[in-house]
Amino acid sequence: MDYDELYIALSYVSTGKQRREQSQEDSRDKQVIPIVLPCKSGSNLDIVRIFVALELSSDICQNLARVQALLRSLSDKSRLKYVDPELMHITVKFIGEVSVHRLPSIISALQSVTFSPFLITAGQVGADNCKRPQTIWSCISDSSYGQKLQTAVDKALTPLGIAPEKRRFMAHTTIARVKHAEASLKSVLQNSASINVNTSYGSCIISGMKLKKSTLTAHGPIYEDVWAVRWPSVNATA
Repeated sequence: MDYDELYIALSYVSTGKQRREQSQEDSRDKQVIPIVLPCKSGSNLDIVRIFVALELSSDICQNLARVQALLRSLSDKSRLKYVDPELMHITVKFIGEVSVHRLPSIISALQSVTFSPFLITAGQVGADNCKRPQTIWSCISDSSYGQKLQTAVDKALTPLGIAPEKRRFMAHTTIARVKHAEASLKSVLQNSASINVNTSYGSCIISGMKLKKSTLTAHGPIYEDVWAVRWPSVNATA
């Protein structure tokens, strides 16, 4: 097949190499990320699945990985699909499948969103429904700044025909998806003390957001950064 290569140069505020560890250093330097997305008119190859996300510190992810290990030992007969700790994140806005040709306008809209760094804490692990669980997550305490950010993102994207969220934002990071729940898993989730050795799994400063591409595979999703912004550093909002 012959593919056209669509190169998108994306600018964001950075201080050199992007890291998962959040930095409070203020910088106005711009770095360009070239993104190469294969596309062919009239095929599904020009469709991408995208979402807006906040990345967590490696410490939080490592702590939640220990909870995953505990879940494996306590509910070994249940079928759970665990999230790779390196991929754990907070979803601000799931946009869904769009044409790759819409990316520049979506990125331009997201660039209009102004925000400041804020503190989050990964709290206790629970489920969407302890009797019939589908998702196991860690609740995130963010002093409602996640809700404010989602509102700002929705406001920026609505003129592009991207519908705003109808459900109230609840900050969380998914650690596992339940394929089949045995009684042992339901019991563990109902008795949260059995898996929540800690009441907190760490805190970090959220200093920017990313637009990510998600490619679904049989072995789990593959995430790629499409665009990122680092907000100007000020005293983090607690």
